[in-house]
Amino acid sequence: VKARLSCVLHRFNLGGFDESPLWNHVKVIGGAASGGGNRHWMCNYCNKKVTGSYSKVKGHLLAIPLCGVTACENLSAEIIKAIKKEHDDAERRKNIHILEARKQADYLTLPDGLDLLQNKKHKASDPLEKAFNVVERNIADKRAARMFYASALSFNLARDIRAAIGHGLRRAARRKRLGILALALVVRFGEP
Repeated sequence: VKARLSCVLHRFNLGGFDESPLWNHVKVIGGAASGGGNRHWMCNYCNKKVTGSYSKVKGHLLAIPLCGVTACENLSAEIIKAIKKEHDDAERRKNIHILEARKQADYLTLPDGLDLLQNKKHKASDPLEKAFNVVERNIADKRAARMFYASALSFNLARDIRAAIGHGLRRAARRKRLGILALALVVRFGEP
């Protein structure tokens, strides 16, 4: 029992981020090699063979009822406690990782000087560029994109607007109308 407990604690103290640490307590015999799905596995403690996903491994090792698998009978209370701590810590790290990713996405900004499409060499102000207001249109596009991102609006809304404007229009006229729409949205909702 002490040898198994030290093995569990050794696996727990390895560090690193592992979303599914309970796979370390079973031997995978076959099945999905990568990703999710059902696998054939055998418990390292009771040698029970099961076909199932990670949720069945969790149900077997942590004695969770209604998981479609019986609880492991060869685990002592100390080992169950160590496995539960390992699982809870992995869940906590996963939740922190998800929260940090959401916070990073919330504070994503699009600077006005950033060209989202491509980096271009600007020589001099071209008369055509002035005529079509390319710079202003790019700024309006960036502000519209920022509005969609910040408000968590569906991009299908933009498609619906395009459908309302019409598909038969020439590309320049369509872009001009969408640019005007973007400016109207900025006026309506304010600058970000």
